[in-house]
Amino acid sequence: MSLEADWGTIRTYRSDLRLIGTNIGARMTIIKMNNGDLFIHSPIQLTPQIRQELDDFGRVKFVVAPNDFHHLFVKDYMASYLEAEFLGSPGLRAKRPDLKFSRYFSDEFVPAWKGEIDFVVFRGSKNFHEVVFFHVQSQTLILSDLVMNMKERYSFSEALILSAIGVHHRLGPSRIVKMLTKNRVLAQDAFRRILQWPFNKVILAHGTLITADARNQMRQAFAWLA
Repeated sequence: MSLEADWGTIRTYRSDLRLIGTNIGARMTIIKMNNGDLFIHSPIQLTPQIRQELDDFGRVKFVVAPNDFHHLFVKDYMASYLEAEFLGSPGLRAKRPDLKFSRYFSDEFVPAWKGEIDFVVFRGSKNFHEVVFFHVQSQTLILSDLVMNMKERYSFSEALILSAIGVHHRLGPSRIVKMLTKNRVLAQDAFRRILQWPFNKVILAHGTLITADARNQMRQAFAWLA
């Protein structure tokens, strides 16, 4: 686990994450807001080193579990940051009742950080929700599992597994996400709203960061919804 990118008000951290025998990696994004408070997206394991770096960077105020799968380490943050607000994707209310979130995302939610960070709730079906974020100052789009960018070097066995789920050396959603996205109308509406944001960079939970031609790449990644 280590600091990967430092863009001033945004930092990303990478850690290993194995899925079906393949290290797909995981990425946590930290946004330092205008008042110095920290917004943590998709928390990774809270090691002593990570905690020290977070505390040195600012006060942890918001911790976000952005979809129905990115919740594994939230409990550790709840135990360590008692004054923080914890925000969960809609599906986590039923999936993780043991996690006492401050609230769950909805279209009606007006957060304290409105104007700095915008969001859209992607509803693929009752079994899959993902909250997508846009950081205004840095013009950065932040995703979790909706799009993967698995273009790094992998072993032969890892490449086979990534190919089987449809993400080996390509930018786009996995076959799992496509299978879980039952309501194309709602999904298309969410994507239309995402494209209205003037982003020029994309942070994804899995794979390589996108720092060039971001909008065109996102259009291609979501072409399957057309």
